[in-house]
Amino acid sequence: MEMMAQTGHRYFITFIDAYSHHLVVRLIKAKDEVLGLTKAYFERAKVKTGECPNYLR
Repeated sequence: MEMMAQTGHRYFITFIDAYSHHLVVRLIKAKDEVLGLTKAYFERAKVKTGECPNYLR
C-alpha cells in the first residue's frame, strides 16, 4: 500500500553526519530528485565545514 503526504510527497531521503550525528530529512515527490538533493547536501556540508564528505552509504 503506497502512502502519500497531503503535500504530494511520496518518498523521503535522510542524510546523517556520522561525526556530529546531525540528521536532515527531505520529503521528495519523485526518486529522480535524489541526485540534486545529495549534491546540494554535499555542497552545504563543504561550505559549513570546509571539507567535502569522504563517503556515502
